[in-house]
Amino acid sequence: MWRRSPFTTAIRRDALIDKLAAIFGDRVGPGGDDPADVDILVNATPRGMSADDPMPVAVSRLAAATFVGDVITVPEVTPLLQAARMRGCLTQTGVGMFLNVLGRMAEFFQP
Repeated sequence: MWRRSPFTTAIRRDALIDKLAAIFGDRVGPGGDDPADVDILVNATPRGMSADDPMPVAVSRLAAATFVGDVITVPEVTPLLQAARMRGCLTQTGVGMFLNVLGRMAEFFQP
C-alpha cells in the first residue's frame, strides 16, 4: 500500500500556507486540534474518509460562527461536517469545492 510521507505532507502544507500568507498575512497558519478561535476551518487531511477515523479537530470547541469546509468527497458529508452543522456552522463539502473549480480545471487542460 502506498502512503504519503509525513515529511512530504508537511512540505506541501507549508507551501500552501506560504502562498495563502502572501495574500492574507498572519491570518493564515497551520491548524491544531483546538478550533476555538478559528473563523474558517478546512480539513485537508484524509481524516473522515473512514467511519472510524478520529475527528481532525475538537468539534466541541467549534463556534457556530466558524465556517467549516472539508476537501473529502466520499462521504460527501463527513463526520466533521455533520458535527459542525449540529453546532450551527455553515459548511462546504468537498464535492461542492470540486464542482466550483471544475470549469477552471477544464479550461486549464484544454489545448
